[in-house]
Amino acid sequence: MDYDKNLHTECGVFALFSNEINENYYLNTVNGLETLQHRGQESAGIAYIENNKFVIDKKIGLVRDTFAIEKKQVKTNMTLGHVRYSTSGAKTNPLDDVQPLYGNGNKNLGEFVIAHNGNIPHIANKTDKSDSHYIVELLEKTEKTNWNDALIDIHNILKGAYCIVIITKSGMYCMRDQYGYKPLCIGQRHYRNEFVVTSETCSFRVLDKYKIRKHVLPGEILMIDSENGLREVYKKPNKLESKCLFEYIYFMDERSNFDGVMIDTKRKEFGAKLAENDFIISSYIQPDSAIYKEDIVVIGCPNTGIIGGKGYAEKMGIRYEQLIVKKRHMNRTFILPTDEERKKKCREKYEIKESIKDKIVILVDDSIVRGNTMRILIAVLFEYGCREIHVRITSPPIKYPCYYGIDIPTSMELVAFGKTIFETRDFIGATSLMYIPIDHMKEMLSPTKVCSACFTGDFNEELF
Repeated sequence: MDYDKNLHTECGVFALFSNEINENYYLNTVNGLETLQHRGQESAGIAYIENNKFVIDKKIGLVRDTFAIEKKQVKTNMTLGHVRYSTSGAKTNPLDDVQPLYGNGNKNLGEFVIAHNGNIPHIANKTDKSDSHYIVELLEKTEKTNWNDALIDIHNILKGAYCIVIITKSGMYCMRDQYGYKPLCIGQRHYRNEFVVTSETCSFRVLDKYKIRKHVLPGEILMIDSENGLREVYKKPNKLESKCLFEYIYFMDERSNFDGVMIDTKRKEFGAKLAENDFIISSYIQPDSAIYKEDIVVIGCPNTGIIGGKGYAEKMGIRYEQLIVKKRHMNRTFILPTDEERKKKCREKYEIKESIKDKIVILVDDSIVRGNTMRILIAVLFEYGCREIHVRITSPPIKYPCYYGIDIPTSMELVAFGKTIFETRDFIGATSLMYIPIDHMKEMLSPTKVCSACFTGDFNEELF
């Protein structure tokens, strides 16, 4: 799936802590946010404490086009960064909802800044502000006299779905909702009181001196300070684990792991599961088949269908070849008035190898949302001379919106809603179409319990 499908997660959070002033923390935070850019491309912000004062820098656009070109240096021991797509709140000034957000609590709590990943549906009828602003207001109005009690109170008010990081003058707090919808992990520099908090473990590739210390557990609140380092403040007993299935399918960087589960490994397994149950293509490669195996090629749709495509090809024993390549620096292209214009932009967006002519193509992708992108791509591939195009999707059909921090459209905009697989196949123009059934997905991720509401419509009523 590509950004053209207009499907986004809300954001990514990245923070650094040390008991000593460090001149490289701001730049390291910029680098860390770049590793999370796939989680939010609308805006970015970085907060830090310098000379005992909070400073927040906010920008609209990509990290590389804003913060990365400034190469700003500050003397600080704590930073908190955020990349964002908006999923709640009315937009007025574009910078108003850019995180981190500043708050000032009672005389015992004092000033703070906060960043959060997720969406909290049950507050939608209580405020027209973003849920992040609502959390700030709760903290500013609390009568609790210490941060531990204040955050335990907030944790019990906000049932989900979120991960929150807060920095105060005295330390840093991390918390995750009791269901564990969103990922959050902590790393530590060896033998030092230096920590990194990040939405994804892929951030560690730019911080090679840090190693993963732990994943923040569902229902857990942690504190990091100079006196005690990392310690647990609160842990709510959790029997209701419900991790976002789409994190495994699409959102997380393939090099990350979600609470210890490697994303690239799972995506390859999803592709293999498709092949295992694909009786159409299996019949093509039987000894008595009239089709030559050399005429069949598996292609992963750039970029997030590639790992699943390779898993499919390996399991099926069919050649994998990247005959479709996405050109760099291409933005959204399919929001155009006519199919002819969309096809033209599709040819500009993708480099399609001439050797695809006369091939039977198994095109593997991670999902289909509205179906327009896939429909145009298939039409262009047929114009290149493909004999057949069999679409294989490494997830179930998306039929319902998400209220927990993913920008999935209304059901009426989703191509699979109200359609059979055959009707969806005809809409996108494929020779055949196959998804992974939801029970197979859950079985592959067992014993992890996942949220599959956007596939099944089985929403967690406690969050509303």
